[in-house]
Amino acid sequence: MSSLRYFGCALCVALVACAAFIPGLSGGFLFDDFQAVVSNQHIQLKQLTLEGLLTAARAYGGPYGRPVSTISLALSYWLHGMNASAFKVGNLFIHCLNIFLLGWLLRQLLQLAWPSLQKRARDWYALAIALAWGLHPLQVSSVLYVVQRMELLGHTFTLLSLVVYIYARNKQVVGIRSWPLFLAGGMACLLGLLAKENAAQFPLYTFVIELVLLRFSASNRTVSASIKVAYAGLFSAGVLVFVWFVLPRAAEQFSLRDFTMWERVMSQFRALPMYLYWMIWPSPSNLTFYHDDFLPSRGLLAPWTTLAGLTLLIALLLLAVLTRKHLPLVSVAIGFFFASHAVTSAPIALELVFEHRNYFALLAPLLVIASLMRWMIDSGQRIVAFSLVIALLMGFAFTTLLRSAIWGSPLLFANSATIDNKNSARAAYELATIYLQRSGGDVYSFYYALAMAELKRAAALPRSSPLPEQAIILTKIKLGQPVESEWWVRIRDKFKNQALGPQEFSAFYTLHSERMEGVPIADDKLQEISEIYVTRQPSSFEAHILYADYAGRVLRDFSLAAREYCAAIKIRKDDPGYGLRVTSSLVRQERFGEARALAPCVASRSKLAQALQ
Repeated sequence: MSSLRYFGCALCVALVACAAFIPGLSGGFLFDDFQAVVSNQHIQLKQLTLEGLLTAARAYGGPYGRPVSTISLALSYWLHGMNASAFKVGNLFIHCLNIFLLGWLLRQLLQLAWPSLQKRARDWYALAIALAWGLHPLQVSSVLYVVQRMELLGHTFTLLSLVVYIYARNKQVVGIRSWPLFLAGGMACLLGLLAKENAAQFPLYTFVIELVLLRFSASNRTVSASIKVAYAGLFSAGVLVFVWFVLPRAAEQFSLRDFTMWERVMSQFRALPMYLYWMIWPSPSNLTFYHDDFLPSRGLLAPWTTLAGLTLLIALLLLAVLTRKHLPLVSVAIGFFFASHAVTSAPIALELVFEHRNYFALLAPLLVIASLMRWMIDSGQRIVAFSLVIALLMGFAFTTLLRSAIWGSPLLFANSATIDNKNSARAAYELATIYLQRSGGDVYSFYYALAMAELKRAAALPRSSPLPEQAIILTKIKLGQPVESEWWVRIRDKFKNQALGPQEFSAFYTLHSERMEGVPIADDKLQEISEIYVTRQPSSFEAHILYADYAGRVLRDFSLAAREYCAAIKIRKDDPGYGLRVTSSLVRQERFGEARALAPCVASRSKLAQALQ
């Protein structure tokens, strides 16, 4: 079919696929949404000004943040306010665009992989694959989980870069100048990096395409050799940056996790095959959203499925090599699967498992299925092949509609997540939070009883964070109920013995902020927890500042406040003026006792800075 007609069909495919997600647009915010969006003042753009956009660009933190994504979230807030449905509509629009771009990319890939097949047939294959990818139930969490705007946007620019790259290389093969296209593709990739770091996988995708389909071909040997040298240089530089820059910093972050760097790598030997299982069999019981009950591997045989998973992954790599010439689409599929997990399965201190990490990887099994369908059609089993494709698409559509409908109701979603994964403390905590909201603060309410029961169950689950205990303590205090000493002992023990990760800090932060807001939390208990936290995490700037603020404002212990402020100032050693700014801020707030106690520390740091200049 003509290009214009094909792109029209691709747009229709994208719209049809996205229709299945509409029931989920009425859902609320979830999990990381609260930290990244709801509580993030930087993205709450009240007026469309340059200053506001620059503030939004710095909303994520880190060396350069994710400015493209955070500006996008800020614009959604500017248009619709803190409306979860509006954010989800924005995500769905981006997903629609990505389906269209994928359809474009698939047309190019199939032209390279199946040159002998009629163009019209290739186009229909491409459209069917794009529809299956966009409609797959695994995509629900990427589309309806607001914070995954970052994942979606990162892939928008990655897909665009891939389309431009293949177009440029096809021109290069026949000797047509194409460097402006490479420049445009590079700019799109840069925008992808500014949306999410996963766009760094772009060279891996193109390398797979080169190895299997393009074979580094060009109009002359010099250009072909230059392409090979460029890839060798790029990957050498990437390895050096990873080894000398990324890994040392990543190693420091593992103190926040209950697994080591090597244990995380081994855990991915189990996680990647599990992802493949979800893609092939996306039943609602498999796709539970919360996977905090996934235990890290402690060795290749602990559990034994670690070694089994590694064996399967090695077998897949061997299959990719063996099918490179005769079944190129299968080889590309396997290469894409591994490339798409290069960042999230790397030895860096990320969570072990998340569904949305398969947004692009989902293409892999669909390409293999397409190869199988072509073999069946070529073997004269056209009706069987068409029936299987229709059944697959209808199954995807039904499951996605069902899952979207569940996501559209916060209570139904929380109940479903808890039923499908009874070992998830996060799911139990989410359900308890909704029950508490529905109780209206009535301790005699049925919902209150359900909430307390769910929080107690969550607190007892393996690898559970202190959040359930924190919720029990705060709820009881606010509603005038006695807090049993058991909960203080349990929360103290968790802070003392568990890895102090993001959820632990969230509990630590909430206890302090609520106390400073006037909630009558027992100060002796809170101070004990604070001492444990800063002792175990001496390099946590945020913990020291929070404890210092609490010590000065609530405990009125100025020497303790000064000690903690001084610890925070030492952590900010690259900012020599920070201590003076803290002192000035305390003076402006008329907190003179703390300012006086802090002065010697600031003075000594200033003298040291001058001596080093």
